[in-house]
Amino acid sequence: MQIFDLLVLPSLNEGMGRVVVEAMAAGKPVVASKVGGIPDLIQHGQTGFLVPPADEDALAEAIVKLVKNAELAKKMGVMGRLRSHRFSLAAMIEKLDAVYEELIFSRREALKPLFGLSQNNEDRFPRPSGSQPAQNVTRNHTYIQESKSEEKEVKLN
Repeated sequence: MQIFDLLVLPSLNEGMGRVVVEAMAAGKPVVASKVGGIPDLIQHGQTGFLVPPADEDALAEAIVKLVKNAELAKKMGVMGRLRSHRFSLAAMIEKLDAVYEELIFSRREALKPLFGLSQNNEDRFPRPSGSQPAQNVTRNHTYIQESKSEEKEVKLN
């Protein structure tokens, strides 16, 4: 991706647009159609440009604007690189783990009355050490990955 100046993705239909994340991680500005999940990735005017699908004039205008303004393209590339980290594998695992942890904790809280426990009886249903509600979770994780019948630890973050 380093040989390209920018990524152009004129899709009429697109899911997540993983190539957009890859381009942003490589520090490249992106011009893409405003379809599917792409608007969730690109911040129009900051990390690239979103254009209406099948609008060749808008697509060409956005491309020319970046080609003629190297400083703007560089700034968008830097902003894209910073933004791309929130879509990394480690970030997705962290968010999913936080959701599961919060669901488990809220389930524990819901079950307390059934067992005759008070809401502040944490010794019977404690929240895991160091854990916080989902929106505040920031921890390192170690996962076990199987590879050809042998286990090895994979450290994330």
